[in-house]
Parts: sequence; C-alpha cells; structure tokens
Amino acid sequence: MKVHTFSEKLKEGEAFEKMLDTFFSKWYRIEPVTDRKLQKAGIDRIFIDEETGRRLKVEYKADSMARKTGNVFIETISNSSTFEEGWVMKCQADVIIYFIPPTSEIIAIEPLAILKSLPEWIQLYKKAPAKNPTYWSYGRLVPVVEFKKRAKWTRKIS
Repeated sequence: MKVHTFSEKLKEGEAFEKMLDTFFSKWYRIEPVTDRKLQKAGIDRIFIDEETGRRLKVEYKADSMARKTGNVFIETISNSSTFEEGWVMKCQADVIIYFIPPTSEIIAIEPLAILKSLPEWIQLYKKAPAKNPTYWSYGRLVPVVEFKKRAKWTRKIS
C-alpha cells in the first residue's frame, strides 16, 4: 500500500487549487484562506460574487484515485493514533468542490448532504485505509455515481 506523505499531498493539492482558482475566477473573486483555524474547519477559499457581495466558504478536495477506482474517499477518521475526526465531520464550508483530476470533473456538494448520507454509506460501502508515514486515515469508498446524486451540480474543466 502506498504511503501518503503530507508534503507530497500538499504539493499535489496546491497544483489542483491553482487550476480550480483559475476556473472559478471567471465568476468569483477568490480569496485563499490563510487562517489555520478556518483551514482546520475545512475552509480553503472564500468565493465572492462581485455583483451581489455574497460570500461562499469553499473547501477543495482532489481525488486522483477516483477515476481509477470509481469511488470517492470520504474520510471519517483523519488520524488513527489520535482518533481525530475526518474532514467530513469537521467541514464548515458552504460547499465542497470535489475535483477528480484525470477526468477534469468537478462535483459541487454541500457538506450537509454528505453528512445526511453518511449513515447509509457506512452500511453500504467498504471502509478503506489511507497510509501516512506514522498513522492511518480511514474513510468510506462511495461510488462516484452515488456521490453525484447528492451534488448541487457537476462540471468538467475544459
């Protein structure tokens, strides 16, 4: 099983964030979130609609394996050593932008839609580990097609 290092995933994530920022900048002024407390609450960006002034708290997720496996990884336990809750439990964003890089597909989904579906998904779908250098993360492998059913919308980056 591949070990995922923080620095490796951070570098990969930053490249995808730039791509997503460029895509969404057609419609919003985008402010990256630098406050660690907000980042820990699952807020990566603030999207601001210039016409209305409406602010949208956004979390970016990139899942390079989803195309290959046909599943999205919904992290329920972030750290097996400390039993820290996964992102699905902590996210306070208004919307999660779930990006599948190999297909350039974006799935916009509200965190509440995931939380409402989680009890069912725990019953139906496989628990899976993700190995980090000193601990494991755990989550559920939810079929992309099932995940999309809960989405607000989906798009492809051209």
